[in-house]
Amino acid sequence: ELATEDDERFFAEDFEINQKGVSYTWDTISYLEKKYSGLLSDKIGLIAGMDLIPNFQKWKNARLLAEKCRLIVAVRDEKETGHENAAKGEFAVKEKDFSLEKFQFPFVKVNNPFFPLSSSQIRQRIYDDEGWRYLVGEKVFEYIKERNLYVHKNS
Repeated sequence: ELATEDDERFFAEDFEINQKGVSYTWDTISYLEKKYSGLLSDKIGLIAGMDLIPNFQKWKNARLLAEKCRLIVAVRDEKETGHENAAKGEFAVKEKDFSLEKFQFPFVKVNNPFFPLSSSQIRQRIYDDEGWRYLVGEKVFEYIKERNLYVHKNS
């Protein structure tokens, strides 16, 4: 909420946080479609990175989800960055093992610049007492500092 409150184009939706157990994209999109049905002028856009796309067909109701949403595939230029963008966990597939030509669903491709720092790395920088102030918004920074989040518990 703090990260989005100063930009009226964005808002935080807590549907998935309030779910009991596993949260599926299908359920979230169905909820959003119903909740905002009077405001939608087109399909809901679903942005997914190349780390998730190779296994999209395994997602709950993948074919129906692809029909219900406008799939937007965010691609980072791995050649320029030397970075491999791979998901962690049971759905891990490296981009080099997959090409978008193999993807069986309609999608829009978006090339986005690679930012070489993840949220996990920001939390680690806080824990290691390394610089991180300008990696988050002002309100998020204050929230983390006030609550002493991600720091050594012995500090």
